[in-house]
Amino acid sequence: MTKNREQKMGPPTRFLRMSEVQARTGLSRSTIRRWVKRGLFPRPIRLGERVVG
Repeated sequence: MTKNREQKMGPPTRFLRMSEVQARTGLSRSTIRRWVKRGLFPRPIRLGERVVG
């Protein structure tokens, strides 16, 4: 790929599990869920039948 094309694509997307989100933010599970409900935090995305990121 050319340097210009790499810049347009940006970094690859990475989904975090709830435990990693909690560790990085220092927030509790209930606070994260409350913020999601209020639109202050990104909504979880279903990645599989029993997997959410």
